[in-house]
Amino acid sequence: MSSRRCYWDLQTMQIHIPQRIYKLLDYPTFPEGAYPVAVIPGQFAEYFVNYTPGQLSYLPLSRALYPHPLRKHRNPPPLPTALRFGSIKPKFNTPVMPS
Repeated sequence: MSSRRCYWDLQTMQIHIPQRIYKLLDYPTFPEGAYPVAVIPGQFAEYFVNYTPGQLSYLPLSRALYPHPLRKHRNPPPLPTALRFGSIKPKFNTPVMPS
């Protein structure tokens, strides 16, 4: 990728900003067995997770007691300084010269 911070697509007239780099998390390993996953409710499974009351307050998402943990606000990159198409021209009040 080039060193551009963003670019303007002339066909769609949109400013494209690259996505930030995300940190990949390691997936937890679960013990494998003859019944690894319960597919339907009430089906037998050998492994389950015990959640704390604090973790249960965020589940299920449709009836959660608390909102999602918020991410830090990220300011957008600055706008381009040199506009080519439809550039903004300052409006000056030209004084009227007496004749």
